[in-house]
Amino acid sequence: MIGVVRDRGPIDSELRLGAALRRAARERSGPLPSIGVADALLDERRELTGLPRLTRCVICRATRPSHKR
Repeated sequence: MIGVVRDRGPIDSELRLGAALRRAARERSGPLPSIGVADALLDERRELTGLPRLTRCVICRATRPSHKR
């Protein structure tokens, strides 16, 4: 549905549920549910806060060791 704005509470609940499902699947060595659902929920949550969309992971780049060639 286009134009429907949800509160952060239900979005956060769905994110927690998705995390619990992924954790349970990982503990049982089963297939992990798609991360696409979590990505969509995070995008929806970001839109509610008005924050800009990140185009790269700054934290990952800062903590990842550089590979010199």
